[in-house]
Amino acid sequence: MRPAHRLGPWFVAAALLWAAPALGEDPPPAQLKDQKAAAEKALDERGPEVAPADDPGGIRRDPVEKDPRHADVFAKIDEEVEALLKEHPARGAMGFCHVFWATKKRLLQEKYGIEWRAPDEMNPQVIFD
Repeated sequence: MRPAHRLGPWFVAAALLWAAPALGEDPPPAQLKDQKAAAEKALDERGPEVAPADDPGGIRRDPVEKDPRHADVFAKIDEEVEALLKEHPARGAMGFCHVFWATKKRLLQEKYGIEWRAPDEMNPQVIFD
């Protein structure tokens, strides 16, 4: 039996826009300026890098991948992760990329001391399988 109504994303967006005035007033301009400055500083320190133009999907990658100090590590890390996950039961299944990235992130942190952000962290607007 189908529900009497279906709430789509448009309904949620409309409800939020309708309720926005009741949620409180906008922050004062000085507070907005401080928030903007903090966000810009964070991006300057280590912001997302837009993928090269030859990447048709425009997926962002962590700039640490192009850091010359870690070039040798990133040249071999995918092979290491592949070897670790060779017998993983989800290998080849939908969603395996998340297992791969989590393993890669852990290995980079524990073995090499590199803080790396996976593509799903760098591209929250994208749904990866």
